[in-house]
Amino acid sequence: MATGIDLYIVVIYMVLMVVIGIIVSRFNKSDSDFFKSGNKMPWWLSGLSFFMTSFSVYTFTGAAGLAYRAPSVALVLYLCNAVALVPAVLFLAAKWRRSRAMTSMSYLSERYDVPTNQLYSWSHLGVAVVQGGVQLLALGKFISVAMGTPLGLTILVCGIVIAVYCLIGGLWAVVITDSLQFMVLFPCALVVLFLSFHELGDVGRLVSQAPPDFWKIETQEFDWWYILAYLVMIFFAMSSGAPAQRFFAVKDEKEAKKVAILSMVLLLIAPLIWLTPPIVTRILDLDLSSVTTGLNAP
Repeated sequence: MATGIDLYIVVIYMVLMVVIGIIVSRFNKSDSDFFKSGNKMPWWLSGLSFFMTSFSVYTFTGAAGLAYRAPSVALVLYLCNAVALVPAVLFLAAKWRRSRAMTSMSYLSERYDVPTNQLYSWSHLGVAVVQGGVQLLALGKFISVAMGTPLGLTILVCGIVIAVYCLIGGLWAVVITDSLQFMVLFPCALVVLFLSFHELGDVGRLVSQAPPDFWKIETQEFDWWYILAYLVMIFFAMSSGAPAQRFFAVKDEKEAKKVAILSMVLLLIAPLIWLTPPIVTRILDLDLSSVTTGLNAP
């Protein structure tokens, strides 16, 4: 259970997110500044933000559980995210930037017409609401379990904080907070990775002491058809208008391509960092029941 100092840290972090939104709002002098940073976003900053938006708290909860049960499946699914960026690296990133659109929705109006924009918006509204709700639920569940706070209140506070700094600061606020989260998350993940290998000792144990069929791709839950379906879905997700906002924001087409390359490289490396600790936990046959004692999660 979290202590008083843990709660103070979380509160300070959330306040910092809002403060960042207020500070960067001073750079928003026009709608172009708000939606695409006036094309002044450094490519590496936009790339880090793209990478950070490609995963969620699910990576450290559900995906960690999947890696504990079927590591090959978990790794392949996450590597699909990197593969899905190949079209962006080859041509899509540059073409999105060449459009000189403000947002993907404005692009639909400019390239086609307003009714096309409205059809896309209304047809995707339900999915967007459900997706946002699921993401907030995952975030709220993780924080409420870790901090011992009521789930409903946690979701409400997190939702308000996210909405406030996004609405105040625009894309600058989103990208800077994403990058700040990267600077907090990545070093911590590397420390956990180092401790995992230190505890494991011999890397060969990942194979020699693995349970039967531990590294098998096809399981009762997953097969190659499932992975193929996921790859098709993620191809569309990585090529859609939401990721395109990071391409709109940079100076030119060359920098847009750099955004895609940086994101793809990070997505190739990250699964090994995120998912190795739960894999090592299974190899070491650690008892997780003692870790969950006292938590208010099922």
